[in-house]
Amino acid sequence: MEENTLSNEEQQEFLNAMKALDSTDSSKSIKKGRIISGKIIHFDETHVFIDLEYKLEGKVKISEFDKEPVLGNKVEVKVVGEDGEYIIVSKSLVDRDRSQVFIEEAWESGASIKGLVKESIKGGFSVSLSGTNVFCPFSQIDISRSISAEDHVGKEYDFKIIKKDRRDIVVSRKIIQEVTQKAEIEAFISNLKENDIIPGKVKNIEHFGGFVEITPGLDGFVALANMSWDKVVDPKKVFNRGDEKMFKVLAIDKERCRVDLGFKQLEDDPWGEFVEKYKVGDVVEGEVTNIKKFGVFVRVYNGVEGLVHISDLSWNVYVKSPADFAKKGAFLECKILEMDIPQRKLTLGLKQVKENPWSSVESLYPVGKPVKCLTKRILKDFAIFELPNGLEGICDISAFDWKNNVVNIKDFVKEGDTVDMIVLFIDKEKQKIKLSYKHNVDSPWNKFELEYPQGSIVNGVVKIIIEAGAIITLPDELEGFIHLSQIDMPRNANVSDSLVVGTEYPFVIREINHIKNRISLSRRDYIETQSKKEMKGYLSLGDPNAQTYNPFADLGKK
Repeated sequence: MEENTLSNEEQQEFLNAMKALDSTDSSKSIKKGRIISGKIIHFDETHVFIDLEYKLEGKVKISEFDKEPVLGNKVEVKVVGEDGEYIIVSKSLVDRDRSQVFIEEAWESGASIKGLVKESIKGGFSVSLSGTNVFCPFSQIDISRSISAEDHVGKEYDFKIIKKDRRDIVVSRKIIQEVTQKAEIEAFISNLKENDIIPGKVKNIEHFGGFVEITPGLDGFVALANMSWDKVVDPKKVFNRGDEKMFKVLAIDKERCRVDLGFKQLEDDPWGEFVEKYKVGDVVEGEVTNIKKFGVFVRVYNGVEGLVHISDLSWNVYVKSPADFAKKGAFLECKILEMDIPQRKLTLGLKQVKENPWSSVESLYPVGKPVKCLTKRILKDFAIFELPNGLEGICDISAFDWKNNVVNIKDFVKEGDTVDMIVLFIDKEKQKIKLSYKHNVDSPWNKFELEYPQGSIVNGVVKIIIEAGAIITLPDELEGFIHLSQIDMPRNANVSDSLVVGTEYPFVIREINHIKNRISLSRRDYIETQSKKEMKGYLSLGDPNAQTYNPFADLGKK
């Protein structure tokens, strides 16, 4: 039987016919607008190439892919045309159509939807929801603000649509995080118990305490008083931001999601050890930790501080400022004066370590006796002097000069001078000593009274006339006062008619007041006395044995 063979020309003609048939079928099957599935076979910087049906190859822009294409992955595309060599297809048209359905379903149901953060733009991020670009504000991208914007770009998250107005769509990731975090916090607190020891990270430090993250989204609070058994002035000396430490749970408020933490409670309370070891009256050594206007704080035991009040710093020295007496970091021996165990308060005394010099001050320095003193400080209205036993006394400005109550103290003494002072009085209860400089000499009023006792006559010069009377200059540079009622003058007359300024007159001394340092005079008594004396002398002229009239005999009766 003769073989049925085809020549080379016939074979080539057959192949061309088959190709034409295939081409005709393919072109009929792959129409514009058709959605077709293909496999990624390769890609470059601009396009992705896809193996389609009928051994055709499609081409799509690489910018239509949210992520870098993966060889061998299948992808659905829509036919949009051809360029003679490739079928031009679009992935974004398929994604967009399908994403609209997903977006509508998510918006109506409130469900979450996957989205890819494409780039950071003004005010937020551009997010692709399966090909549809939507907006996510910066404030809605993460529950934590510590993550930079660049760290979110390229990441795929679950989002919730919070606004949809036609093509204006806004999404939030933070809302989903808050719901998840709230559930995690509630579960954490429900399992938390007081006295639990838990880890935490110091997030923030304030002057009143520190905030510690004990689980994502939940911060516990460590009050200043719960940081250390020692008194904490600066919490930053105990914690640093970012420190990871263990803490003890002190209190839990599950309704308000608040947890109070303690750091010092991880160690035993040193106050209990101190109370067992020491008692009131014991002398302890401690370090000065802080100095205030009212006193000095001294650490006498690890975690135990006491206060030395300013009044308990010294028996002898007037402590104007504790800072002048004690230095921070110095070590002092103090006596325990009081222990308030419930209030955890310790009162210390520095001066009580030494013998109280006030117990013997009255016997050492009797009132009215002189004592040599060191001039310590000179102030405006008084000066401070140190007695031989270290106690201090004060001399007021009025106690420097008998005749002048207001003087310049530095005209009498200089700081550092040793001078004789007279003790005026001692108040042991209030621990005060009053001194006098002027009492080193006798009062000029005492001297005056010895020479011119009450009722005697003294000559004086009118210095000035005042409304109530006149001031008279007397011997020894003293001054006397004569009241209007003691001036002998006619009715309706003026003082100047009877007393002339600068003129000397004799006066009777009515009173010498040593407390007020005042001498009261009378011109009327003098004139009356002289009149009686003259009358008596006249009546006694006929009797040479008659007694002369004593002009001062009746003055004491007035």
